[in-house]
Amino acid sequence: MLVNAMAPLATSALLLCLFFGHREPASQSGFLPRQFPSVREGRDFVLPELGIKLIWCPPGDFIMGGTDITEEPPHPVTLSQGFWLGETEITQAQYEKVVGENPSGFPHAGPNAPVECVDWYDAVAYGKTLTKLYQHILPEGYVFGLPTEAQWAHACRAQLPYGIEIYDPPGPLNQEGDYMAPLLDELGWYSGNSGVTYPGGCPSYFWVPSNHPSETAGTHPVAQKKPNPWGFYDMLGNVSEWCFDIHCYRYLSGHQIDPEGPLVTGEGRVYRGGAWYDSCDSCRVFDRTHDHPDFWSFAVGFRLALRPITRTGHDGIPKKEGPAGHSPLNRE
Repeated sequence: MLVNAMAPLATSALLLCLFFGHREPASQSGFLPRQFPSVREGRDFVLPELGIKLIWCPPGDFIMGGTDITEEPPHPVTLSQGFWLGETEITQAQYEKVVGENPSGFPHAGPNAPVECVDWYDAVAYGKTLTKLYQHILPEGYVFGLPTEAQWAHACRAQLPYGIEIYDPPGPLNQEGDYMAPLLDELGWYSGNSGVTYPGGCPSYFWVPSNHPSETAGTHPVAQKKPNPWGFYDMLGNVSEWCFDIHCYRYLSGHQIDPEGPLVTGEGRVYRGGAWYDSCDSCRVFDRTHDHPDFWSFAVGFRLALRPITRTGHDGIPKKEGPAGHSPLNRE
């Protein structure tokens, strides 16, 4: 998180904005699809009543990992099966239509802004609900849910050569400071360009120097920036995106085939991509972080995947600890 010692009051306001809020339990909306897409391997498709477009990601090989201690070691990964991933992050409208509520801390960002203030359990439950609703059209062995970290990285990299941190033109970020990366300005919303004028934005006037200074910042509607080579929007910035995996501090070394994170229980879950409040260094292809699955923030959302059932056996949603009714979705 970005902290400026010269602006303690603003920083405190930002902390409150990011991590605290009031959430009421709600019942499901009763959404029942009446239109059903044709789901075929190798083809993109749309869930018409939700407006969720899923893009086909082919099997492939790539190098996963970077040079930061939390990103090491770089290692070869093979994904033996293709999968589909959402063209955009799940929006407030898409979430509310299925769940019956909008938990977002930035409702004034609009229905096409990404949903946030959802924890890992909420995101997994959303996929489980859609699997039940669309199960008769899904390919055998596939479910809606969160992408694994390897699937997310494969889609984000879009088969670009190893070492590339940005898409267009391909190359490094060429950052000029924490809040200044002109190449990233065209691809994602981060602390250097995420200023907003709607009510309820978080203080950002102390994020300087910046090419786009602002008084407040927050999320923006999806698909306003350039997509990556495979057509995915906002893979870097806007909101960080939950992945399915249990977090491990370092990747396993050696060639990994269809990795799913540690095959044990653990506290942390991975999220990737960086967010509207992050410095440009945190909105890199390789950057990764994690938190407890109960964690929710104004800066964390998710992207829907249709992917093979995992080997770990965690596709069923674990019972969530904490106050009953925290999530409106069924976790049976």
